[in-house]
Amino acid sequence: MKGLFSYKVGSNYQAGSVLSGALLFFGVATVNGTGTVDVKVWNNGGTGGSPGTVLSIQPVNISSIPVDGNPVLVNFIPTIPITTDFYVGIGINYAQGDSVILFTNTNGSTNPGTSWEQWEDNTWHTYNAAYAPSNYDINVANAIFTIACQPSTVSIQEANSLSEIKLYPNPA
Repeated sequence: MKGLFSYKVGSNYQAGSVLSGALLFFGVATVNGTGTVDVKVWNNGGTGGSPGTVLSIQPVNISSIPVDGNPVLVNFIPTIPITTDFYVGIGINYAQGDSVILFTNTNGSTNPGTSWEQWEDNTWHTYNAAYAPSNYDINVANAIFTIACQPSTVSIQEANSLSEIKLYPNPA
């Protein structure tokens, strides 16, 4: 794993909601072999509310990532109950010559920024804090959009015999 980048998502979802997927927008995705991107979900249990425990990992082949403005749709199976803030991001498993760039919004459009990166010592840092020693102010959000829903309580009664099933219009 040569890069971990995440995006903090607030917990302003309706009680009982579950995270079922995410849309990710990439600007570059070139691969010379079988490189992958692991789309991950973390809780916010890390130091100072940073990414903590990994809740889900869904691998995506870099060769399948569109760079034409269309997103990558990732489904989290099983769904993840949303109980507090969480993070969605990517881990890059690549070889020499592979490149992956995740879009962000324009610097300053999200203030404070919600994007994080993990360093080689396994510590997490916001983009702004990571580049502060170089006098950069980086306040951005990665182009990751979560898909959450309420679990359905609707049920369908099972038919006991074929005589209970009717198709309309008849004749079809």
